[in-house]
Amino acid sequence: MNAKNIALIAIFSLLASMLAACEQEGPAEEKAEQIGRQIDETREEGSEKMDEAVDEAGDRMEEAGEAIQDTVEDIGDKVEDAADSMDSPADR
Repeated sequence: MNAKNIALIAIFSLLASMLAACEQEGPAEEKAEQIGRQIDETREEGSEKMDEAVDEAGDRMEEAGEAIQDTVEDIGDKVEDAADSMDSPADR
């Protein structure tokens, strides 16, 4: 074997060992994956809480709208009652 072939074999061996080493995760990669999972979980929890808050706000707005509607109807009834109780000059 000549020096050129030995150098090529050495380079290919080095590349093969580097590729094999890349497939195995080290502590940094494992920690990064753990952090990534925690971020995803936090996003999901935050999204759920936001949905709940929006639903609750919508319910409160609906209740407020119904209360306003009831008040307006009560006022309308009182105005009609007041108008009915007043005698017009033609009725006298």
